[in-house]
Amino acid sequence: MTHDTTESPRADGSGGTEPPGAAQSLRADETDFSSTDETDSSPTDETDPPSRTTRRGLLRIGGTGLALGGAVGSAGCLSALPPLGGGQRYGRIDAPASDDPEYARWVPAPWDEVSEDDYFGFGAARPGTAPRVPHLLAWRRASTVCSLDYFGVGWASYDRYVWTPAGSVLTGSFEAKTVRDTLGGTAYRPAGDYREYDLFERPDGRRVAVRDGTLLFVTPDDEHPDLERLADTGAGAHPRLVDANDAAATVVERASESTRVSAAREFGAFHEAAAWGADGFRVGDDGVYQVITLVFPSPDTITLDELQTAYRERTGLVEAWTQEADSFDAQMDERVATLETRVPEGDLRRFDAVAEPVQATWGFEWDAAERALTIRHEAGASADPNRLTVDIDTDEAPYRHDDRPVWTDVDRVEPGAETTLDLGAVTGLESVGLDLRRVGEDGWSYWNLAGWRAPTVDGGEGGDHS
Repeated sequence: MTHDTTESPRADGSGGTEPPGAAQSLRADETDFSSTDETDSSPTDETDPPSRTTRRGLLRIGGTGLALGGAVGSAGCLSALPPLGGGQRYGRIDAPASDDPEYARWVPAPWDEVSEDDYFGFGAARPGTAPRVPHLLAWRRASTVCSLDYFGVGWASYDRYVWTPAGSVLTGSFEAKTVRDTLGGTAYRPAGDYREYDLFERPDGRRVAVRDGTLLFVTPDDEHPDLERLADTGAGAHPRLVDANDAAATVVERASESTRVSAAREFGAFHEAAAWGADGFRVGDDGVYQVITLVFPSPDTITLDELQTAYRERTGLVEAWTQEADSFDAQMDERVATLETRVPEGDLRRFDAVAEPVQATWGFEWDAAERALTIRHEAGASADPNRLTVDIDTDEAPYRHDDRPVWTDVDRVEPGAETTLDLGAVTGLESVGLDLRRVGEDGWSYWNLAGWRAPTVDGGEGGDHS
């Protein structure tokens, strides 16, 4: 039974005894969206992409835009490296060695639908590594966890997470049956098979391919979603990027694979000069190192002095990272540059104490006649209702947050719980986002969990997806 609230949701989320799975309603005509905070919750150095698709795509790959800000948009700027404090210094840093980039087998070479001007980013993360992290790595990891659907296997149980323009890959020791059983309780439906994978899809465009130990996940938020091409690349039937582009192969080889590495062409603050770049985190005995690798078209593209100046003034590292770091370094080797920082062990924090992300599958159902949107928790971790908020995107007011809980009178939002938003009073509706308010006060205020696009009759792109 749908519960239609007659009062505005209470900010503290306190209330009666509705069970966790109870359906509820939030009336938009009692929520003053025109007065909510219209500032986006992004870090100061990430650009503000023009659409939810782009924004959620960046979130799903874990905030690559932080280091690649100049490559993904034209609005916004990169933060400057702060003046050195008493405990900070510039000098040679010897970051620990990293591993061979095994993830590169999944990264496809550009295909016909990918133009030379398109953003092309990829990378990999190891979920079970680095329990103690600097702030920036914690944020990127948490944003990735929040943006993934739940497939019966929790984030920490995967061995590797790979993202590409075509989609994402999750590998580990799980059985395909676990994933199939979990998807059976959601809006995913069987869709045949491809190669050795069982396929599943949703009306909103999300698709999954699974076999024992490997899961492919494609959403409309990917730059060029193509599940079959992703499977073909893994099988060696489609050319891999490292075999088709020398500069990309160089940056992948030099950056290697570590706790987390992000790569792209036309990279960050150096996008006008660097052909490809990568941003990685490596764990050492004395702290966590951030290593940026840049491949320039030729050795004379930029001098070491110019590189060091750019590194100090336009590095693209957010303030929270540089405040923690105690050392900085810039080196040139022919056409390859290496930029390094280190956060000492004593300044690292436990990931689970810094961030409390939620990995879950969320679904949306639009009632055009009533102009009501139902949000449903389909599978995965429960959530604190006091941390769940929505942002409403209209043609005149993009991404306005309403910080009052969308679920009221429940202690936890569990699988099966749903709530209905009455959007009858909202004009020019384009999209609705479900967000998780983050624990800390610094950096981003929210992580995006899911998003829905309004039908084209309202000026939106049509359909829904999360």
